[in-house]
Amino acid sequence: MKYSIITSIVFCMFFSLFAAQRGETKVDSIVYDKGMEWKIFPSDKPVKAFAVQKNYLWFASETGLHSLNMVKGSEKKDFASIESIPGSSITCLAIDETGNLWIGTENGIALKTKDGFKIFTKDNGLVDNAVNVIVCVKNKVWVGTNDGACCYQSGSWTKYTTTDGLCGNKVRGIAIDNKNVIWFGTEKGISAFDGAKWTTHNMNNGLSWNDTKVIACDPKTNIIWAAVGEKDVNSYDGQTWKQYMEAVDGAIKCIMTDSQSRIWLGTSGGLVKFNGE
Repeated sequence: MKYSIITSIVFCMFFSLFAAQRGETKVDSIVYDKGMEWKIFPSDKPVKAFAVQKNYLWFASETGLHSLNMVKGSEKKDFASIESIPGSSITCLAIDETGNLWIGTENGIALKTKDGFKIFTKDNGLVDNAVNVIVCVKNKVWVGTNDGACCYQSGSWTKYTTTDGLCGNKVRGIAIDNKNVIWFGTEKGISAFDGAKWTTHNMNNGLSWNDTKVIACDPKTNIIWAAVGEKDVNSYDGQTWKQYMEAVDGAIKCIMTDSQSRIWLGTSGGLVKFNGE
């Protein structure tokens, strides 16, 4: 296996900006790439999540939600709280196809539109308030929580738990492949849902560990990549799982693929690039 570890804080932050899954990055600045120029925007606390909305960079830290105009670096807004939700509880951020900002927290979801904030909790649709991941695709928003998954479409929520077909209710990662199959990474394995049928992937049929931390799909090859256990990486080509045992040093926090089908892993020990061989 060929891989290289990049320990530079700058590259680690660049990776975090585009990571598909949640992963806390313990650094004291945010980096934005514009052409050949690196810009550093100071942040007084560790940054937990990113989302890019046109010229605006949204990021979450222990002090709340922040927005920064990446063209006018001095234009910055801070939200210590969002309605009734403490800003310190933010876990993930995502932008939907209409440009709205979805803010996942330990206490529900805040949806920011041009008209302000709207709050979603168990009382009005969520399967659970503890949100781990949000993925927006086309006109749907998929959410993974500590007690199941749910999907928002046309103003209403649909809930999914082990009763419906999930192999585990603690959903940490969500990926969507080229055939619009939804892949859920849970503490008991991976569930694939094609809209009608559920398929379970676990140690009985290919995974090296059931406990799935993060998951991603390579849009070029349609291969599913998952971080399982503490250090293992597994891949699925539609027929067979491949196992890369203890592929990295340190716990894997986030995962993504790039345009050349290379795998990028954000870990507690740095940034890892894997060429898939």
